[in-house]
Amino acid sequence: MSRTTYPVTPFSWTRASWWAAGMVELHEKATGGTAAGPPGVGLGKEDAEEGVPPAAADAEGEGLWRAAELLPPQAISTSAVARTREERMSTRATDFTPRPGAVRRPIELAPGMIANLKVGVVIPAYNEAASLERVLPRIPRDLCDLVVVVNDGSTDGTSEAARRNGATVIDRAERGGPGPAIRDGLDLLRARKFDIAAVMASNGKHDPSQLPELIRPLADDSVDLVRGSRHLKGGGHVNIPWHRLFLIRLFTVLFSVLAGRRVTDATGGFQAYRLKILDDPRVDLHQPWLGRYEVETYLFAKTLLCGYRWKEVPIQVTYAGGKKPYTRARAIVDWWGYFRPVLLLRLGLKR
Repeated sequence: MSRTTYPVTPFSWTRASWWAAGMVELHEKATGGTAAGPPGVGLGKEDAEEGVPPAAADAEGEGLWRAAELLPPQAISTSAVARTREERMSTRATDFTPRPGAVRRPIELAPGMIANLKVGVVIPAYNEAASLERVLPRIPRDLCDLVVVVNDGSTDGTSEAARRNGATVIDRAERGGPGPAIRDGLDLLRARKFDIAAVMASNGKHDPSQLPELIRPLADDSVDLVRGSRHLKGGGHVNIPWHRLFLIRLFTVLFSVLAGRRVTDATGGFQAYRLKILDDPRVDLHQPWLGRYEVETYLFAKTLLCGYRWKEVPIQVTYAGGKKPYTRARAIVDWWGYFRPVLLLRLGLKR
């Protein structure tokens, strides 16, 4: 399957200033006047205020981009994820100042950026230290402002691996399953006024390079939910046992009937939401009955039943194979956990 990459050209503040000033001077020599362009427009997600230098803007709000209020000091990394936006993505926020008399000229956003939208990635993890070492470095940092790994009571070095690779870590004292872990991650992003949350697995079955294909339609197509599907044309799966594939297809058919929408993959788990959905009073992720596997299905079903706009995109799902278990879901109990939210919602027994 062909994939689109979104390159970002790194350059320093000094080089950007030199380049901009040179271009302005060339323009003035050619035209005999002053370069035209709206004042105060840079490369950031938000237009810079005229006369406010980047350092002042940082002090006023956007500034250092960390989860310091909720996390211990050891959770804060100096890697690419934990640096300021200007340091991480110099092409996003270059507030250069040409020579006196010249006005700064607008420059287009680099491909892959979503203007004015803060994007976070939530990864629930249980004993996945080795997998996180491979997954986290491959997340496209030009597109994602924050990576949150929720350590679900792991007994290995999951937290350390996540922090070492620049993620913000939430450590849960007790294992609750992927549902409550995802909920904790979404709560953190909402508290920090993020706009978009992508959710992906920690075991490597989801390809981080496909995150742009999930995130960009939320802005480009004005939808509220994008789900990855391994069953659409262009998608696929590797190392999945036939009996699990059968159960996935059966569950997907039942989900489609109850939700009243044609769904091709109801259990993929690779998805991206506009977080405004969680501001809807009809959607409540903190109900006591939403446990280990119910949270994801509940949120998916509620999004559809409440009439939000959504779409599916093809993805590749690759299970590890060999001796490593392809899932931690229990055969009967957890499959009922997948199914019961949409059933109880449709019957009106839960809200």
